[in-house]
Amino acid sequence: LFFLSLPDYLGIDRGTELAQKNPAAFKKALALKEVSDEIVQTVGGRNVHPTTTAIGGFHKVPTKVQLKKLLKKLAETATAARDTVELCLGLDYPELKVDLKLAALVNDKIAAVSSNNIAGRVESPVKNYKKDIEEDIRDYSTAKFGKYRGEETLVGALARLAVYGDYGEKYDLDFTNPFYNNPAQAIEIEIYHRNARTIIEKLLAGDLDARIIPPSKDASFIGIGAVEAPRGGLYHEVHLDPASRGAGKNNIIVEANIITPTVQNLTSIEKSARALLEQTKNRPQKETERLLNMLVRAYDPCITCSVH
Repeated sequence: LFFLSLPDYLGIDRGTELAQKNPAAFKKALALKEVSDEIVQTVGGRNVHPTTTAIGGFHKVPTKVQLKKLLKKLAETATAARDTVELCLGLDYPELKVDLKLAALVNDKIAAVSSNNIAGRVESPVKNYKKDIEEDIRDYSTAKFGKYRGEETLVGALARLAVYGDYGEKYDLDFTNPFYNNPAQAIEIEIYHRNARTIIEKLLAGDLDARIIPPSKDASFIGIGAVEAPRGGLYHEVHLDPASRGAGKNNIIVEANIITPTVQNLTSIEKSARALLEQTKNRPQKETERLLNMLVRAYDPCITCSVH
């Protein structure tokens, strides 16, 4: 958000110039990055590739001293989170109208709405994700492309705010315009920042438990799981070889499937790019190229995720 997308709107060429051109925004970005890293480190043992998390719980839980320190850090950065929302909502975003399907996970269901009608919500169980999300491979790309029930899909911050509540009216978001994914990301920063404080306060008021919940003994040997990652819904399906499962055995995976957020977003990136070309056809080529680059950055695609 700060180093890839905001430079487009702040009149700078690259994120590394943010410190010189807008030192206040740069300091807020570093403060928010630092506290988010500290959250992951406190919960997961380190801020990259956590080690204390486990299926069913945690090998080790944070101490109350660690949580109090983190709560203090969150209180100190609350203003930075609010200011980020104000900054992003105060920017002028390019005009664009695209009819897309916005999808997000709600508990154990996939919820989807149309960008033109967010009141018309459709839900389906996560376990049936293959019926809803279709992937295809195209000869011009090494990435996969995903659609939701045959329609181009947008997942991530903007989709979540469309599905989860009245954020569109509260913040005047345009769900037909993918450029608004950036202010949606800023809004989520403040929401999650506030939620983190609430969670820590509840943990400090209760007892911390490091027990691991035993894994399921489901005889099907098939596991399907989904989580709402920052970029959108992430789906995993794993099939174990029944003969290899059990205590002291290797638990060999014989089949696996992963659908990443970027795979789902690629179809809407293409549709949005075509719409942008049509809606800006009378503008100079350099201006159109600049807007196309901004559009892709607004989606925040992940290169490695695109080829799963």
